[in-house]
Amino acid sequence: MLDKFFGRVSWVVAGALSFVVCACSAGEHALPDGSEEDGNGASEPYERCEEGQEKECHITLALHGDVVSCFVGTQVCGEHGWGACLDGDVVAHKLKASGTDKRLLAVTHTGVCVTNPCDPKCELFGDVPDAAVPDLETITGTSTFDWKKGSIAGFPAGLVKKGLIEPCSSGADCQFNTQCTNPASGGCSHGKCEVGLPLEPSCDDCVTDVCAANPQCCVEDTTGDACEHDFCKVGTALKATCSPCVKKICDADPSCCNSATGAWSASCVQKVTDTCGLTCSCCDGQSTHNGRCYVKEGDNKKQTDAKTACVARGTGWNLASIADAAENTFVYNLNSGNDTWIGLEETGTKIWTWPSGDPSGSWNETPRTGIYAKFSSTEPNHASDKCAYMLSSKAEWADQACNSSSKKYDSICEGPPSCFLGEEDDGTGLCEHDPCETGDALSETCDVCAQAICQTMPSCCTTSWTQACVDLIATTCEAKCECGDEELPSLDGKSCFYAE
Repeated sequence: MLDKFFGRVSWVVAGALSFVVCACSAGEHALPDGSEEDGNGASEPYERCEEGQEKECHITLALHGDVVSCFVGTQVCGEHGWGACLDGDVVAHKLKASGTDKRLLAVTHTGVCVTNPCDPKCELFGDVPDAAVPDLETITGTSTFDWKKGSIAGFPAGLVKKGLIEPCSSGADCQFNTQCTNPASGGCSHGKCEVGLPLEPSCDDCVTDVCAANPQCCVEDTTGDACEHDFCKVGTALKATCSPCVKKICDADPSCCNSATGAWSASCVQKVTDTCGLTCSCCDGQSTHNGRCYVKEGDNKKQTDAKTACVARGTGWNLASIADAAENTFVYNLNSGNDTWIGLEETGTKIWTWPSGDPSGSWNETPRTGIYAKFSSTEPNHASDKCAYMLSSKAEWADQACNSSSKKYDSICEGPPSCFLGEEDDGTGLCEHDPCETGDALSETCDVCAQAICQTMPSCCTTSWTQACVDLIATTCEAKCECGDEELPSLDGKSCFYAE
């Protein structure tokens, strides 16, 4: 009964709105003397007004359940009486009801209110229907409602823009046509009401529900399986499912994958080599020397700012430390002929150390002894200069003020390898070539037989897969590379069996 009631209510509102459309078509003026517009297309008894007088007016736009959308504007008294309802806003509010004899909207004649729930004085009705409320089919002669039609040409442009918006996100965007032909689709690659490529489940709330009901409509979400950061880099705990190597590491040390209490520490990174047999490398754009990574920061900075920029690159990064003459030459070749900050600092009176702690120890100005240092013969020469930089003219060092705005140089940052640039074996059992053939070294995880052979002869998985490795298939794996006349090859083609 309630559904039928609201169906009737919708018809009343739509009918009233249609009357407005017809009464205020393009080119017509305000209502003539002797009547005033009450806000939804009806007329009230003549009300005198003084020219220039203003009053608030209300137009009912649409009803959505027990929420009504209204246009609240202003009427100005002119030469012929009250003018059109203009210069307002669209607002929505919940209908009020009280008492058993009250209804959200009247279904019979209610006097001058004429079923306008947007007018504050007509929000409640003491309504007793003249007869039982008929169902939709009785009203229209069909079970499908025939919406009233009209023109919105005479409506204020601002009002039309507020009541007819597409893509539409809510009922308030479709006040005039009462239906949305182009619903908003969030961040989806195409409209959710359009046929096209599969959509991401997370692009829109409705699409999420559609994907749950029919996964074929959507792209498989694999973001949950991707590692949050490179497993060669210290950071937050990783998911064991994001990589075969990560799973091995977390099986050996669960803290590496415990997001609540653990983290992907330097110990976890070390296991990339120790447990997985993989090699962490310097990232693209970085230079390598003795297992360490170096990158030049080209923007001139004070030493304090340059140091901060290096540290921000990640755990283990700092201004470059130089342990010997070979590394000194390497760093000098990176500086492109510019004065360049390095990490050495005066941490005690005429005592210089590397803040990174590597190399450990110190260098003393007097006498010039201690760990490796390559100051020019006349340097350091200022007691107030506590930071070292490499000269542009030669691979030697000088001292300079750490925090002087007038002393800004390039810098060389140094840190550990933090990128895996190889291809990790995915654990699917696919070797790069047939183990029965010689060739490049195989990954021991590509096949159980290859794993057994590499444990017996490690060079098969580090140097090359020689004939000696092939020969081990028979003795180590108890398999054959060629099947006899009475034997059948296995499905993988790497062993034979007798047919029973």
